[in-house]
Amino acid sequence: MNWMIFCVRKGFTHKNNDAKSRAASRRCCPVFFVELSKNENPPSRTNPVPPSFFQKFKYPIVKIPNLVFLPILLLLFCKKNEPHRAELALASPVSEPQILSERFPAPAGFARETVPPNSFAAWLRRLPLKPPGAQVRLFNGELKYFQDAVAAVAEMDTGNKDLQQCADAAIRLWAEYLFSQKKYAAIHFNLTNGFRVDFEKWAAGHRVQVAGNKTWWAKTQPPSNSYATFRAYLDFVFRYAGSLSLSQELPEAPLSELEIGDIFIQGGSPGHVVVVLDRVKNPKTGAVRFLIGQSFMPAQDFHVLKNTENPALGAWFEIPGSDRFKTPDWSFSPVVLRRFRE
Repeated sequence: MNWMIFCVRKGFTHKNNDAKSRAASRRCCPVFFVELSKNENPPSRTNPVPPSFFQKFKYPIVKIPNLVFLPILLLLFCKKNEPHRAELALASPVSEPQILSERFPAPAGFARETVPPNSFAAWLRRLPLKPPGAQVRLFNGELKYFQDAVAAVAEMDTGNKDLQQCADAAIRLWAEYLFSQKKYAAIHFNLTNGFRVDFEKWAAGHRVQVAGNKTWWAKTQPPSNSYATFRAYLDFVFRYAGSLSLSQELPEAPLSELEIGDIFIQGGSPGHVVVVLDRVKNPKTGAVRFLIGQSFMPAQDFHVLKNTENPALGAWFEIPGSDRFKTPDWSFSPVVLRRFRE
């Protein structure tokens, strides 16, 4: 017959009946396991305690039929350990800030400026992040070769195809913001050949037909504005748009008027895009610092970048000159800033 073995909290005997030993006994938690017959060879999942444990255990062990006292023992165990579990919950990594504005506080002397609550800037400040220490993975699950410049990784899927690269990630953020606000009519992007692809038309069941450099609409699907339809729309845009089309589609913005949501862009093949994710200002000097994020080639997790040119600033960057802006993976020259508009 199997028996439930447990350590008795009260009545521990100590070789040295001193205060230290008595304190140790009060901290000791019950240990539960099932005693098996000698000819059984239990797997580790059933009985993780090695046989030598019985010989080395210094405290008295009592055998009680497990079916009789198991409910009582479990109840007592849970009640005794409730404060301890609460203490562990407070120290859990889950309590770490998981949105951009909390993970990256403003530097000393700087402050975040107020932005409209439903704006793209406010949405980016609430960008969800993976736990600290997360690494960037490629679309196929492999780790990115260079992790030293990663300040944080966004909690946003990349897909399982090599599509969501640098410009595509900027498109994704802007489109996700508009979709969250149900501003479907504002979701539209130009393909590299200049053909405009509106999400509203896609949601109505039309799909873009491609033959060489020619593109046209055809009604092939039932209407749907679901999130799955939206993601399929984005994957199509990712396939036929990029830094070149964005550089031709979006208006240029002055560096001195940099805003959250702007993009630094060099159109071409190859080209690159980084997104301004947040901005802070020194009220006394007027100096501005900002955070940037990117995807890259091949398609990979969108991530916040460290300032590897000036590590003392952490992940914050200063407004660059117009001739050159060096980031960990790309040097923009000349420096061009562009802006999404509804």
